[in-house]
Amino acid sequence: MNKKKMQILKAAKILFARQGVQNTSIADIIALANVSKGTFYNHFTSKQACLIAILESVHEKAMLERELVLHDHNLYSIDTLKKQMIVFYHTLIDNNIMDVIFNYRMNFSSSDEGTRENFGIPEEFKLNTLNELNWLANRLTDIYSDHIAPCAYDYASFILGSIQHILLVQKLLDYQENLVQEIIEQSLRRLDTLIFYSPASKQAVLDPDLFKKLSLEKPQHAQTIENPLPYLERFYEEFSEEFSEENAEYTLFLINLLKNNPEKTTIIHAMVHSFMKSFQRTELLTEAYEVFRRVSGWGFCSQK
Repeated sequence: MNKKKMQILKAAKILFARQGVQNTSIADIIALANVSKGTFYNHFTSKQACLIAILESVHEKAMLERELVLHDHNLYSIDTLKKQMIVFYHTLIDNNIMDVIFNYRMNFSSSDEGTRENFGIPEEFKLNTLNELNWLANRLTDIYSDHIAPCAYDYASFILGSIQHILLVQKLLDYQENLVQEIIEQSLRRLDTLIFYSPASKQAVLDPDLFKKLSLEKPQHAQTIENPLPYLERFYEEFSEEFSEENAEYTLFLINLLKNNPEKTTIIHAMVHSFMKSFQRTELLTEAYEVFRRVSGWGFCSQK
């Protein structure tokens, strides 16, 4: 993603969160982003396309942050699940995406029928909602075992509904304090009580078989034999001004390794994980992940 596109997305996120999608014009976006109208249309065909790109990029970033937690924590621990959910929601909030979603839903529900038909709910809203439900149901099954599997989607809906509704009430009351961690911890504690002190039941409102028919998971990236060095060098050239000292150190060290010692795949593999972790909670996480994917894939294939 180039800098101009990032400027546009950043400006659109701010405006969509502040005044809603329907009340934001393309002229508003290009003014705040300080780009021309032509530049906007080079990247997006419409305001709706811009909204979809925001949903995709922030959701991908939040999922990456969440999965990175597993590198240092036990998959089957409830504390790991808490950390994953906290970092996921913090990423959405830090990028204004919760405000965008809440404003969009409120404006959508209050719009006349003709407006709703012309600017309906994007598929990304639907897909992301189902993906999150599917992810959490599977994680709950990881932790509580197959004992809860028949009702896992009900339990996941209970948690997600609690979290999102409390966040919405906070917004409606203009309550500024960030209570994400507390909300998630309380929701999981209540679920724990519900699971262990309620009679065991295999009757579910949301049948897990319904989700097996849906293609919710994104396709896995194929391994690549293409040398990642040119891509890594372009990444450094384009974004180095936004790097922290740690980002720059790991990126340059990785470039040096790939240039001078490409056969040291074990060291490269270890270094690319450290490189990736240095970009956690930054605006460049998604771009860094593409570097990580290319280097890891190339290293894997080069060992064969």
